[in-house]
Amino acid sequence: MAAQASGGKREPAFLNQPVSIPDTKVTPMHKAICLNITSIDNPEFDGIKTSPNPVSQQLQIDLTTPIIGGIDYQILDLTGKKLQAAHIANPGTGFRLLVGDLPKGMYILALRDNEGRSWKQKWIKE
Repeated sequence: MAAQASGGKREPAFLNQPVSIPDTKVTPMHKAICLNITSIDNPEFDGIKTSPNPVSQQLQIDLTTPIIGGIDYQILDLTGKKLQAAHIANPGTGFRLLVGDLPKGMYILALRDNEGRSWKQKWIKE
């Protein structure tokens, strides 16, 4: 059953119900779900793996396919704002990024190689 909202519109009932996610407390607040996420299990995803996750100082990026000729990376916040970006020449099968100066939170690593292939991976800075 939907709940009555101001202006006569009906809201879905789930907006007013507590949500249960193991090891996470979720409370509906103003029609948004807020999560206190403390880690992400990132198995190898589409050819990249980030570790450790969460990270405090150095983020290791492992690539299953060697990259020859360079790769561009961007670190984005969850709104899509670019916080870091650079080109890494011949990263081979991996490289490290210094992330110690970033505030605690969740980020997205976006990679693009010289052949136009791209990858994205979420990770947490503690």
